[in-house]
Amino acid sequence: MSIINLHIYPSPFKFESRILRETKSIIEFGLADEVIIASGWDEGFKEWEQIDEKRSVKRFSLFFDRLKKNSLVSILKYFEFIIKVFFFYRRKKIRVVNCHSLFVLPVGYLLKLSGSGIWLIYDAHELESQKTGLNKISKTISSVLEKFLIKRVDRLIVVSPSIGKWYENKYGISNVVVIRNIPELSSDYGRNRVFNDLFRIPENSLIFIYQGVVNKGRGIQLLIDVFKSATAEKHLVVMGYGPFVDIVKCGEKQYPNIHFLEAVPPSEISYYSSGADVGLSIIENVSLSYYYCLPNKLFEYINCDLPVIVSNFPDMKQIVNKFQCGWTTDVSINSLADIISTISREAIVEKKKNVSEARLVLNWENESSLLYKTFPQKNA
Repeated sequence: MSIINLHIYPSPFKFESRILRETKSIIEFGLADEVIIASGWDEGFKEWEQIDEKRSVKRFSLFFDRLKKNSLVSILKYFEFIIKVFFFYRRKKIRVVNCHSLFVLPVGYLLKLSGSGIWLIYDAHELESQKTGLNKISKTISSVLEKFLIKRVDRLIVVSPSIGKWYENKYGISNVVVIRNIPELSSDYGRNRVFNDLFRIPENSLIFIYQGVVNKGRGIQLLIDVFKSATAEKHLVVMGYGPFVDIVKCGEKQYPNIHFLEAVPPSEISYYSSGADVGLSIIENVSLSYYYCLPNKLFEYINCDLPVIVSNFPDMKQIVNKFQCGWTTDVSINSLADIISTISREAIVEKKKNVSEARLVLNWENESSLLYKTFPQKNA
């Protein structure tokens, strides 16, 4: 019997890299014969889209998409999405359901109840009930959903060991599989001059890059404060998008060693990151989800052969200490400034030897084999 694997994603699917990597490997490993991604819809995207021969996307256009956003409309959109997905797929021969958010886990559970032998996977991209930005009501709802549903899933995929242990300890479960958000092994670009040329940065300068969402909790203001006082040959490049972009642009206008670049397409991130010397992943302890995180940017830097500077948090620190591929810092101006001031080109060259070894271990080609642990046996 053909195995159809349904992935449910609450936002408009715009080719999110983690889901694309997972689903590609699921097909390659023969864990499923067909993958369908069910998601929200957005302007400019097709409701039906074929990724390749065995993977497709179904985006659900909602009535409440047409209304002006407010709290009530958001709630109504949520329930409309849940209802539409459930009734669209409840009679389809789905064998495995991956829910890529706590808030779509209810529809996965409903499908499990309505189907014959459906295998339910909660594919958590972070510690959702403890994440940044939840108000009191959202946090309460998240905790209730999690408590009710977490023991009803067949497998729980998490992105860091600490998040896995948190679930195991809190709920007494043992069906947790850690699959880190690691990119595929890229071509070794080598150090290029893309940022030197774009921003006229002198050849003898050292370039430190932050790439990703420019938002609260990502150390953006801290980085600006550190680099505005750094020596002239130490340059900061922030590449990304988000509500804190104006803070970076303001710093760029005032200080010649601070630069901003709009987010580039995912296919170009490695090339641009290879124009830097050191990667920055300075996460602030604003939530348990952040404290236990293993950001994909950390692995993207390593994949581009960049030594890294990371917050002194359990899982990031473990990676850096194990491979000796960078530096850890307290999330403070003084600690980070001290590290930045001591980093020389010679120190970077020394660390790069270890980074080159780390990237041969920390890649999706190795990590993806863990997917076997999350799927039922074909004869089960």
